[in-house]
Amino acid sequence: MPYWLEQMEDRFDRHRFWANVELPRRPLQYFRDHFTFSFQEDHAGVALRHSIGIDNICWANDFPHSVGDWPWSNEVRARQFNGLPIDEVRKIQGLNIAAQLGVITPAEKAELAAGRSRTLSTRRLHPWRPTDPGGCLTGRRSATEVVVDSLESSCRERG
Repeated sequence: MPYWLEQMEDRFDRHRFWANVELPRRPLQYFRDHFTFSFQEDHAGVALRHSIGIDNICWANDFPHSVGDWPWSNEVRARQFNGLPIDEVRKIQGLNIAAQLGVITPAEKAELAAGRSRTLSTRRLHPWRPTDPGGCLTGRRSATEVVVDSLESSCRERG
């Protein structure tokens, strides 16, 4: 990913004048504002997280697909994020996607990442979010409620 981001910026600089391309912002800023990428286990990607954009990456389990880490998700996360700053781990493990989906505000994301807050506002829950059809996985709660519970649990566990 860092290679392609660098190439995107380079090609814009090289060709924007003769191609008569005018953008209000740099191409990289559009990427940072509109894209989020997920991964299962990617040590190189995590090492390059600041080149990608710490706010643009999310850890994923991908359960129940074959590339998912379940039932070893906790072990994989421990191995993947060992030694990283806790605020970055919180963002990658859930706050980034929650903000991207509008479950939390950017201000709530910053507070939760810094550990200054342990509770999410429920005023932003979207009742139209799909529920688990049989209720067996989520107890008929909305997907948003499941994300909120997971984030709150993660923040409590990690301090």
